[in-house]
Amino acid sequence: MNSEIKHIIIDNDLEVEIEWLSQFETYGGVEYGYPTEHRNNWLIKSILKSVHKTNNPQSVYLIQPEHKIIDDEIRKNGNPLDVYKEIPYNECHLRVSSKIVFNDKNQSDSTMLIIWFQNDPAFPIDPIILEKIKAIPYRKLCFYRDPF
Repeated sequence: MNSEIKHIIIDNDLEVEIEWLSQFETYGGVEYGYPTEHRNNWLIKSILKSVHKTNNPQSVYLIQPEHKIIDDEIRKNGNPLDVYKEIPYNECHLRVSSKIVFNDKNQSDSTMLIIWFQNDPAFPIDPIILEKIKAIPYRKLCFYRDPF
């Protein structure tokens, strides 16, 4: 992660602090044939299941990846009922946090884990993904840490 990037705008106008970024190969360790939309969805569900074990479920936000048809010889020889599709090669996990002020005096610490997929390693974050991050309704979906 670029050490100069410490904050990002989310929920249209809220500046949140970047706590950490982790990246993984999307298909790293996957041992079954070529990707299909069904297999990709299963992979995404298993990623979410894994992060929910270590994060509050309310604080995990997934930006759904686009499934692109693989256009090569493999696809031509495959099962016509199972179209080969792939998602971007980098699975990115970004932990952000902020202090949210309520009623001009009370504040609460908040956090969220954002998961997305992009072809190139982040940083930089893909501009299309960055726009989607900015639109996340963070104040509604983040996990509020109990101050007591």
